[in-house]
Amino acid sequence: GHSNYVTSVDANSRIICSGSYDGTVRIWDATAEATESKVVGHSRNVWWMRYNQKGDKLLSYAADERAGEDNPEYCVWSCATGSLLHTSEDEP
Repeated sequence: GHSNYVTSVDANSRIICSGSYDGTVRIWDATAEATESKVVGHSRNVWWMRYNQKGDKLLSYAADERAGEDNPEYCVWSCATGSLLHTSEDEP
């Protein structure tokens, strides 16, 4: 599991994901037993995540808001592989 507070959880019919202050997103295959992917791409606290309309990609948002700065960091992930597809400081 995560090593710090979980800040966001989302799910669709196949995938469950969670984001945390530990800077990671974790993706589980809801149709298999205990299959988990830990995906690392953020250097800040993960605040929220959402799926695209097809459900094959996940957008996550991270920032160090406790330091008084927004410093946004967006990552787009493949739900099938857990791989990082894109990063940006602007929402894609």
